[in-house]
Amino acid sequence: MFLTIIITTYNRRKLVQSAISSALFWANHRDDVEIVVVDDCSTDSTVSEIKKTYHTEISSGIMRIIRLEKNLGVTGAKNVGARIAHGDWITFLDSDDELRTAVYEEVLIEISKNNSSIIFFRALNVSQNQLIGEQSHAMVSVTLGSMLKNWPWGDCIPFIKRTNFLHSPYDQDLRGFEGIAYLRTLKRGGTIVIAPILVLCCTRDGHERLSTPLSLRKRACYLAKGHLRIAKEFSKELGIMGFVKQTIKGLYYALHCVKNNLLK
Repeated sequence: MFLTIIITTYNRRKLVQSAISSALFWANHRDDVEIVVVDDCSTDSTVSEIKKTYHTEISSGIMRIIRLEKNLGVTGAKNVGARIAHGDWITFLDSDDELRTAVYEEVLIEISKNNSSIIFFRALNVSQNQLIGEQSHAMVSVTLGSMLKNWPWGDCIPFIKRTNFLHSPYDQDLRGFEGIAYLRTLKRGGTIVIAPILVLCCTRDGHERLSTPLSLRKRACYLAKGHLRIAKEFSKELGIMGFVKQTIKGLYYALHCVKNNLLK
């Protein structure tokens, strides 16, 4: 199998179907692309709805659905999907996003000839019909130093060599904050590039997105832990000023974490 598209979902029985349908367009045009849906122990009818709607695709083997018995959070669910994937490459599609159908062939050609550990493709904010992050018309190489210093690309969708991912999986306890896994890839000598192809369609201002200000405040405890973990693990690469900035970010979110818990 060449590519596994992993879709994680939690209590999004209707919304996730748009993500699945966009992924199925890719899988239906290639016999070496599969879809794995990981339900993170939903309490609604997500699993039964998916099984009913996509019975044919599941029966044919083009799509699998796994229901977790315990809620692991988005990074834990992604790790499970990666472990059971059959593809040499994997990608992660959030349940409120969609893949652009027009570029599937271009993307698959690109990853088939690229020797990078991870290729990030760009995202389109459909509510504003504009690129998320800085414009780039060519492939951009990402270094450990540049990723620690700045990430001007906004939301992107990663296509990752599965062997690389299994070596540097996401931190389940952070329930997000996938970037630390990418930093570890670079630290151990892996390569990451940003491709200019628009692949992901998302509504960035959706109220449930992890990147919204409200979601960031709700996730303050995890963000505090993540920034402080980076400061500790990459202190040498960050340098004194970078270490201080990361630590300040961690303490900033830690204060919000304490505040949120006091208000409960």
